[in-house]
Amino acid sequence: MEMLISERKAIYALAFLMLISCSESNRSAPAGSIDDDFIRGADLSFLPMLEQEGTIFFNDASGEMDALSIFKDQGLNAVRIRLWYRPEDEHSSFDEVKLFAEQVHSEGLLVWLTVHYSDSWADPEKQVTPADWQEIPFDALIDSVYNYTSRIVEGIKPDIIQIGNEINPGLLFPYGKIAIQEDQLILPEFPASFEGQKEFLLKLREISTVAGCIGICYWAPEWVAFDGQQSQDGSPWENMALFDFSNKLLPGAKVFGVQ
Repeated sequence: MEMLISERKAIYALAFLMLISCSESNRSAPAGSIDDDFIRGADLSFLPMLEQEGTIFFNDASGEMDALSIFKDQGLNAVRIRLWYRPEDEHSSFDEVKLFAEQVHSEGLLVWLTVHYSDSWADPEKQVTPADWQEIPFDALIDSVYNYTSRIVEGIKPDIIQIGNEINPGLLFPYGKIAIQEDQLILPEFPASFEGQKEFLLKLREISTVAGCIGICYWAPEWVAFDGQQSQDGSPWENMALFDFSNKLLPGAKVFGVQ
């Protein structure tokens, strides 16, 4: 038991576990307005794949436009990108993420990197240690995590780095696993509609600003269905994306604006 506890401490010592946390001082701002340096991010990790598939997006004036520029015009100032250690294809790989990060930087936007420390999805149900690291001694695992993280920082040059993804129960199971209990929160006052989505996001931004948080990030606003009407490559998230079923921008994107 003592060995497991020390191993967990060693794992967490490698990580700056929290990225978006509230500051020590409570900043207040008028409702509906935010400082220009407040992080207004979106996780656009699916975008390289969607663009590769030829997906077309439209701004709020129904003009064809690339998704990154659409969100930038709305006030987005940071792009969150997930990184997998050794994925089964090129998506979310080091090489793809590096190229996308360079594109994001060229637009004058911040790169917010989410390092999953896994070969695929890491979430509260699974935090699978990369296959290459599963049979190595614990000391070697520590070195591997350190060297990999150093390579990321030097090679991709993120402005913000998030260690792990949805790591409430820990990361790099079984070494970093912890026991938790979570309650779900349902907010019926925000209906499942275009306006309900917008009002929910603006309220979330307002609460975050008043609490002194440094920013917000909306996950996968670009993850629309693609590759045809009967595609097997649909999106279970499509009804929560920030584009409608015709890929036209929704009012919820106003959350990225300063006003």
